[in-house]
Amino acid sequence: MPWIYRNDGDAAVVWGGQSWGPGEERTSRWPVPMSLGLTRTEMGDGPSPVLCHEDIILQARERATLELGAPAISRSVALSLFCISGGGATVRFNGMSGKELPLDVRGFVHTVPWELCAMMTFENPTDEETHISVSAVEVC
Repeated sequence: MPWIYRNDGDAAVVWGGQSWGPGEERTSRWPVPMSLGLTRTEMGDGPSPVLCHEDIILQARERATLELGAPAISRSVALSLFCISGGGATVRFNGMSGKELPLDVRGFVHTVPWELCAMMTFENPTDEETHISVSAVEVC
């Protein structure tokens, strides 16, 4: 079953190679971001673009690993990593051999190939409990 969206706005909306003119209703093979302003009139049964959305809590000097499932349609992932409280943390992509990247409230927000972030290792080098927000969304 496809996803169906209607453009209730006054201007055309373009996303994923499709366009919706004002008042136009069209189908899509996958979910469309709600931030575009389209009205979803029928929910399809296609795969969700959300690969991960969770908070990781690391105690002092603790380490945690997170593995992302493979995306269904593309190999690009919009990745968002932020320390939302605590002293800070580091992340390494695909094991402990990768370069350590510091994380703080400024975070890390990039579109990256799934192969780069399929496994992430977070570490809290501080003496404080640290909370990390992790979101990964497939980019179509």
